[in-house]
Amino acid sequence: MSVRYGRIDSTYMKNVYILYKPIPMFMLDITSSNHVMLEVVQVNNTGNPIQDLDFFRTLPNGSREPSAFRVPLGQAFVITDVDWQYNNGTGGGIQTLRIFIGGTDGPPPDPGFRVFESTIMLNGQGSGGISEDMTTGCMVGQGGRIRVDSFPGGGVISHILVRGYLIPA
Repeated sequence: MSVRYGRIDSTYMKNVYILYKPIPMFMLDITSSNHVMLEVVQVNNTGNPIQDLDFFRTLPNGSREPSAFRVPLGQAFVITDVDWQYNNGTGGGIQTLRIFIGGTDGPPPDPGFRVFESTIMLNGQGSGGISEDMTTGCMVGQGGRIRVDSFPGGGVISHILVRGYLIPA
């Protein structure tokens, strides 16, 4: 079977398999420039994480792109992994990180469509974190924006890392 950018060669469609996990990058023809590692950065201070947080791309040389990440035209971004940490919450409580795919820039009336949730139990000091390996991953289309919030809130999102790769749209 021939796989390129996650598409199966149509000559082998008689043996189609359902993929329960994103295709590992080493199996794809993905260059290092298409690998994406994003880190959340506070860009506003309204108290609303949907408006206050944005993602910036960390480049292979250790530098960071100067402007917030948006999926380039003609491409899609496949999210495969999310790491996150929460602090100053209620000790022993739970906290859910939610990722939404929204339209382009500007404060939205709503965050967009929810594509991922991760729930953790906080320790006695109200802190916790987890590294998630997505079962199927999710895709962000060209021009799309990743937005996040937490529920029930009451503390702060300490950091979020999102990993994945770009493919042709």
